[in-house]
Order: sequence, then C-alpha cells, then structure tokens
Amino acid sequence: MNVTAATAPSLAPYTRASQSLTPQSESQAAPQDQAQLSEGSEFGNAVKMGVGGVGALALIIPCMYAGVIGGAVVGSMLGLGFGPIAGAVTSNGFLGMVGTVWQSTSTVAKAGMVLGGVSGLLGGWATGTGIGNAVGRLFGADKEDPSKHVKITGPIKGTIGAITVGGGALAGGVGGGILGASVASAGSLIHGLTLNGFNMAAMSNMGSAALIGGGIGLVAFGAMGMMGGYKVAKTAARLVDKLTPQDKPPVQQPTPPPGASTKAA
Repeated sequence: MNVTAATAPSLAPYTRASQSLTPQSESQAAPQDQAQLSEGSEFGNAVKMGVGGVGALALIIPCMYAGVIGGAVVGSMLGLGFGPIAGAVTSNGFLGMVGTVWQSTSTVAKAGMVLGGVSGLLGGWATGTGIGNAVGRLFGADKEDPSKHVKITGPIKGTIGAITVGGGALAGGVGGGILGASVASAGSLIHGLTLNGFNMAAMSNMGSAALIGGGIGLVAFGAMGMMGGYKVAKTAARLVDKLTPQDKPPVQQPTPPPGASTKAA
C-alpha cells in the first residue's frame, strides 16, 4: 500500500504532460499542412490563370454577339406574340393597336438583347475560367473553394431563375445557330469559289454546311448562354435574400425542472 501511494503522485505529472503535448503538436502542424496544400504549385497556378484568361477573353466576344443577336430575335418574337393582346386591350383603333404592337416588340427585343448579352458575357467567362481550372489542376494548381450554394426556390426566385436561365439558353442557342450557319456557309462558299470559280457548283454545299455549323453553334452557345443565365439567377437570388426578411427559427426557452413552478408559487 505504501508503494502504490508513493508511485501514484509521481506518475500523474508524466501522464498529463504526455497527453497535453500530443494535441498541441498536432494542432500546430495541421494549419501549416493545410496552408501548404492550399497554395498548390506556382506553375500550375500560372497555367490555370493563363489558360483561363485566354479562354475567357476568346469566348466572351462571340458569346456576347450570339446572345445579343439571339436575344433580339427571341425578344421580337415574344413582343409580336404579346403585343396584339396588349394593343387590343389598351389602344383605340387599328392605328393605335399597331403602334402598341410595334412599341412592345421594340421594348421586349431590347430586354432580350440585354439579357442575351449579359448571359453570353458571364457564360463565356465561366466556360473559359472553368477550362483554365481543369488544365491547371493537371499541373498541381490549387483547388478553389466551392462557392456558397444558393437555393433558387420559391415563387420569386424560381420565376427569375426560369426567365434568366431559359432566356439565356434561348438567346445563346438562336444567336449561336445564326452565327454558326453564317460562318459555315460563308466558308463553304469561299472554298467552292476557290476550287470551281463563280458557278452553281460553288454554292451547292452551302446548305449542308449551314446546317452543320448552325447545329454546332446552337448547342455550344446555347449551353454557355444557359450557364450565364444561371449566374444571373444566382446573383438575383442573393439580392432577393438580402431584401426579403428571413424567417428565423423560434428560440427555445430552457424548460424548468418539475418542482420549480411549485417552489415559486
């Protein structure tokens, strides 16, 4: 019994020191390792920024052109669809109805051009930087933290999301199809004129080339326009969350012990 009592106090400081040193060393080493892992390779980061910047700058101009052209076409079609209804209700006489249809068509076309251009800009930038991130990771670039997820739910945010994402996809797809068909048919015409001279044989393949180019442009620019419209929807959802009051869960009061009420009484 005397040996146990003598040895117990001598072992206690040793065990406490050993237990307190191990967590401190791990906690001090963990942030350093995480910082080294998050920095990545300098060459990989340079590749990511270089490829992403070149890709984004190369894509935003044609995406904006496609979005503006497609937005004007889609907006004009929507304006022509809703214009007669608004003109029949608000105007007097045939001339007043025609003026209302023209004004509504012009207004919706301008809105479509703005939405298509912004969606093309954001979609081209997101696609270019996404390619840069993918290539940079092959050379050891750091992985960017994922952005905070924004829920696009509810009547307000859902409606805005449907309009922006759908409008961006339509504007980019229509404009991309027009640009793709134009470029492909022009290339086929130049190729035919170079080989055959100015005759009907030079223009024989313009139709098939226009279909192929238009299909490629519709899919590619439609996807980038959809991505840009989703970026617009996320920004609008954040703005709606800031402007509308958020429902906070009720604060739960601690329940008193069973005998507390009787003692207070």
